[in-house]
Amino acid sequence: TLNAIAGVFLVDSGTIEIGGVDVTSLPEHKRAKYLGRVFQDPMTGTAATMNIEENMILAPTKLLKMPREEAVAKAKDLLKQVGLLDKLHAMPANLSGGQKQRVAIARCLMMEPKIMLFDEPTSALDPTMVGEVLATMRMLAKKGMTMIIVTHEMNFAKEIGSRIMFLADKGVYEQGTPAEIFDNPQKEKTIAFIKKLKFISMHIESRDFDLMELHGNITTFGERYGLGVKPTYRLQLCAEELIYEMLRCAEDKVDIGLGIE
Repeated sequence: TLNAIAGVFLVDSGTIEIGGVDVTSLPEHKRAKYLGRVFQDPMTGTAATMNIEENMILAPTKLLKMPREEAVAKAKDLLKQVGLLDKLHAMPANLSGGQKQRVAIARCLMMEPKIMLFDEPTSALDPTMVGEVLATMRMLAKKGMTMIIVTHEMNFAKEIGSRIMFLADKGVYEQGTPAEIFDNPQKEKTIAFIKKLKFISMHIESRDFDLMELHGNITTFGERYGLGVKPTYRLQLCAEELIYEMLRCAEDKVDIGLGIE
């Protein structure tokens, strides 16, 4: 879907309109005024041999014919907004993954697009770097930027989204407000997906269960919902102690009136 909007895939029929303008008929350099795109890989679209300033001003000076002084001033302002003004003359290779992604966002904003496309912008990042990128996107949302975001960060989607689309069966399977999709989904696959997101399920019958699998599942759950390292570790300990205590009660035939999944 993002590739079709961005013009990477040519549409077979129909149009894609932004503000009443059919962008499917626009050449690439004119489409850039309407669309900015941030990829999974922060280095996509970044020239590794140019510093951040040169990367930032390249498109607006070449495509928009913006004077260099104006472009540099704009780059400084945008980098300041994403907290990276001190990296103006740094090389891309010397930035962390989160910093690279924030630079990618700022670079897109240099073209003043009407819509920003985000292709799982946090999936290639270490969990410790996810927060800084999401914070930048929250800033854009507060400023009224229209964003189309493909993401597995469901809490973030629920918090920031105005319309959620669940894609399945080669199309929009179900759509609605965040409350409608996350709290009251109507269709079978959406219900199954949302339920899977919110719960960890592991069937345990004996003491020889795979403890590492349990810990791994909880770690994945914690990363997905941004629980942090310490809360995730405490959850692992709590689950482990509870499971062993329930197994002990089961072996002693003590009915504690609980089931665990």
